[in-house]
Amino acid sequence: MKIEDKILDLNFQRKVAKTALGVSMGITALTALDMNARASRLHKISGLVMLGCAIWHAGLYGSPYSEFLKNRKAKALALRNEDFDLNFTEDDAIDASSAASGGSVSTNSTATSAAKTAPKRRRRIRKSA
Repeated sequence: MKIEDKILDLNFQRKVAKTALGVSMGITALTALDMNARASRLHKISGLVMLGCAIWHAGLYGSPYSEFLKNRKAKALALRNEDFDLNFTEDDAIDASSAASGGSVSTNSTATSAAKTAPKRRRRIRKSA
């Protein structure tokens, strides 16, 4: 899986948001124990990060952005399945087997038997004049 696919994956973003939320919460809790000048600055920054992660995480459930990510993933899966189209018709199997065998078509080939079990798609047929 490519990094672009992971970044725009809804479940991956939910996991990252939860992890970032937990880390920032831990930093906020630890810096609250010792409030010197440096810890106070880090405490404020981690509190803001925690607030941002909470808003991001809440936006990943039931928002238009989460619907966009779901639709994007569905489209990507559909495109990937089109690349590996296993539902070919019997005519496609006959064409493929005739090209592989040099023109003679065997009726008992595995390609034609697999094509018989696959659902058939409608093909456009031109009417001759």
